[in-house]
Amino acid sequence: MASSLSLSSSSLKFTVRRCEPQLVPPAIPTPHEVKLLSDIDDQEALRTTFQWLREGPRRKLMVDCTGEGAMFIEPDADVTLDQFGDDLHHPLPCFHRLTPIDKTKG
Repeated sequence: MASSLSLSSSSLKFTVRRCEPQLVPPAIPTPHEVKLLSDIDDQEALRTTFQWLREGPRRKLMVDCTGEGAMFIEPDADVTLDQFGDDLHHPLPCFHRLTPIDKTKG
């Protein structure tokens, strides 16, 4: 089942259709381990954007690899990147509406 939402970024209005989340398992078994993000990916903005990251010593962001796979949600929007013009910078005013929500967190 897909869901749709209407969004706006400044004066730009568009609709996003999201398919149901789908867990994509690894092709071969993978170890359960913690992977540190690169320094480029270890940005302050990611701390509020992605709920599946965790913070380690000295505030280093990391991913807990459980071997289960990765969650993907396919979106389809009736807008192009060019239509955002100068508004296309992080964070987009509607970014939180385009990302999956972890319902196990507060």
